[in-house]
Amino acid sequence: MTKSYKIPLLLLMAFIKENKIAQYISEDEIYESFKNFYSNPKYAIDMERHEKTKNFRNWSKKEYIKLAKENPIKYLLKTEREYFKMDGNYFCLTEKLKLVLNNKIFVENYKDILEFRCYEYFKCRDLF
Repeated sequence: MTKSYKIPLLLLMAFIKENKIAQYISEDEIYESFKNFYSNPKYAIDMERHEKTKNFRNWSKKEYIKLAKENPIKYLLKTEREYFKMDGNYFCLTEKLKLVLNNKIFVENYKDILEFRCYEYFKCRDLF
């Protein structure tokens, strides 16, 4: 992972709701997840350090969605088609994952892994 963009897409804020994993997330949910994630000063530094994203605090929903579609969504669809797909304007998990969406143990492990990857990403880059 070279940027933290996958984290707000995959972490609690977008896919995980009420200890379940949502199969579909809308552009509104993606926008809210990215905006909330990067409004945290400890994560904002990843956006501030790059010319293309340093003005993110003034972004509209359109710019956040563009970032999500050009970066994590595009590459997850390219490399992980088995698990991710688009359905109109919804970013979705494939049917292959349907069996684990409500599995509490899977959800807890998923959250732990993503939280660890988030911590590791920022720690390894001396951004914490």
